[in-house]
Amino acid sequence: MNQVFKKVADIYREHVAIPCRSIYQELVKGRMDVTDRKARIDAIESLKRMIRSWLDENFPKMPTSEKEMRAEAMDISLIEQNMEGEIVFTLLLLFSFCT
Repeated sequence: MNQVFKKVADIYREHVAIPCRSIYQELVKGRMDVTDRKARIDAIESLKRMIRSWLDENFPKMPTSEKEMRAEAMDISLIEQNMEGEIVFTLLLLFSFCT
């Protein structure tokens, strides 16, 4: 039961609280501008490495060429599908405890 509440809290924080805070900050303070070209390039490369690492962990049998292509294109569709599945599973688990 404790894990269910932790999972719901994580989902709330990640999908509600943090985005709302970001929207508020953008409205009040204005959009943050990344003017440092090197910082922007470093951030992009870091994101590509994170996507590749996630694919390695979650899809070990996926061909390396496909992993490279998805990482290079910064394709997060599989990550989004995984998150959607986790949200549905968590909600079903939560409802099963409530009934």
